[in-house]
Amino acid sequence: MKKIFINLKSNLKINEIREFIKKVNELDIKNNIVICPSDIYIMEFCHNNYITCAQNVSKYDEGAYTGEVSASQLKSINISYVLIGHYERRKLFNEQEDDFICKINQALDNDINVIFCINEIDDLSTLDKVKKLDKITIAYEPAESIGTNYVKNINELKKDIAKIKKFIYNRYCYDMEIIYGGSVDDNNIESLNKLDLDGFIIGNAALDMKKFYKIKEVIFDK
Repeated sequence: MKKIFINLKSNLKINEIREFIKKVNELDIKNNIVICPSDIYIMEFCHNNYITCAQNVSKYDEGAYTGEVSASQLKSINISYVLIGHYERRKLFNEQEDDFICKINQALDNDINVIFCINEIDDLSTLDKVKKLDKITIAYEPAESIGTNYVKNINELKKDIAKIKKFIYNRYCYDMEIIYGGSVDDNNIESLNKLDLDGFIIGNAALDMKKFYKIKEVIFDK
């Protein structure tokens, strides 16, 4: 069964978060979605028995790192996943490969599943320096599709995904789960859902319940 990762980014205030939870509760799909809220709202979803994913993690372990949240802290509240390498972290916060390696290994040391976001195949070489692969999922997010409402031609995406799978298998002898993120919405989900993928990262479209209901219907009900 495919999974939907809902990346709420820095959206919604506490009253809106609680209303969002009520609406998603009505869809009865808790076992198939993973919520990626701001850190301050993670416990709202934990208390409602949602699978949760942190949007970021410190590259350091616990210690004197003001403003950071360590992997061991996330593990202590039963966070299941963490996003690492998201395009916005690369572009807006200038995070580099060394940062991703440290963050991935911190998550793996604490038995947290990693969603490693890549923009191109070359980004996969980061995996050469991580401790293990069995708890890593690759999220393919073409840079031109992040927050732009532009999605590459489906045949192009099919070729890209095939190349990613081939690269991983040839280099690591491993079949890794691949999900897609980048302007996924109710208008393109039917064609995207035909790709050989294990799920999707949904951003802005998840904030509109009518759009999200259509996405959910296509992925889980058809």
